[in-house]
Amino acid sequence: MTGIPNFDHFEAVLENDFPAEVTVPPARTPLRETFRYDNRIGFLKQVRRVVGDKSMIFKLHPLEKQARTIREIRKYFPDAEIYIDGNIDKMIANAAVVITQQSTCTFTAVALGKETYSYLNLAELKQFMPIQNNGASAERIARICKNVLHTPLPVLKAIRQGFRSRPRWEQDR
Repeated sequence: MTGIPNFDHFEAVLENDFPAEVTVPPARTPLRETFRYDNRIGFLKQVRRVVGDKSMIFKLHPLEKQARTIREIRKYFPDAEIYIDGNIDKMIANAAVVITQQSTCTFTAVALGKETYSYLNLAELKQFMPIQNNGASAERIARICKNVLHTPLPVLKAIRQGFRSRPRWEQDR
């Protein structure tokens, strides 16, 4: 197995320069901007029920329409800090609780053992947790690709047709 680049070394974000310990960073998903149903107001109300009066920060998704999203957040969280830029994984590393809609950053929260609320099925998500290999996934994938490119076409065809066992470099180690 290779792992998945960008998801193969979650512990690396634990030591970070994010300036604050965060109570809750809701990670929003641009459902509305990608033409899927999204009850933003319902989500914000749900966040309010979970966190009560605790301090909040929000990290906007790059696809969200910023002015509209900030206006919606301010209606329910007038004192919340809102970040347009920044590394959400570092914010999650400094968080006590994480709330997501349908975001890949839910993997970060679960991997780091954060109290997590999400539209995603967390038990299922734990089953699909990416391999943690200290950031070596891209190198492993590149090595496999290089080996495939240097394998003669007749050998690749034989492997594909099942006439030949898989090469050592492709077998699990």
